[in-house]
Amino acid sequence: MIEVYQKENVVCVEGTIESFGRKVYVYLVDGMLVDTGPEKLQRDLIHFYKEHPMDLVALTHSHEDHTGTAAWIQEHLNIPIYLHRKSIQLCEQPGDYPEYRQQTWGGRKAFRALPLPETIPSRTQEWLLSRRLAMQTIMCLF
Repeated sequence: MIEVYQKENVVCVEGTIESFGRKVYVYLVDGMLVDTGPEKLQRDLIHFYKEHPMDLVALTHSHEDHTGTAAWIQEHLNIPIYLHRKSIQLCEQPGDYPEYRQQTWGGRKAFRALPLPETIPSRTQEWLLSRRLAMQTIMCLF
C-alpha cells in the first residue's frame, strides 16, 4: 500500500509493507525519482510511475528496499538510472539477500545503472552531490 502526498515541490510516496508494518519512501522532485522502492510494492508503484512522468532515477544505495523496482523502470520507461559507482556491478546481478529481507521487501532483479555524477540535472535544477556522501546530499534537500 502506498500513500502519495506533496511537500512543497516534492511528491512523496510513503509505502507500507502491511505484513511487517515497515515503511519505505520514494521521492519525485523536478522529474527526478529518488529511489524506486521495494519489489513488494511494485504493483502500487507501477501505477504511481505511470501517473507521474519522470526523466531519471537517482538511487541512494543498492539495498532492495531502495532498488526493488529499478529493473521494471529500466524495462518499461527507458530512463537513466544513476547509482554510486561502487554498487553498479552488484546491481547487474539479481539481489542475493537473506530470507528475512526477501520476506520483508521482496527481491531485486538485475538492472544496469550509470555512475552517479557529481551533478545531476533535473528539469529546472542542477543537483550538486558531494563525492563522499553522494545521494545523501540530495536527501538533505528534502
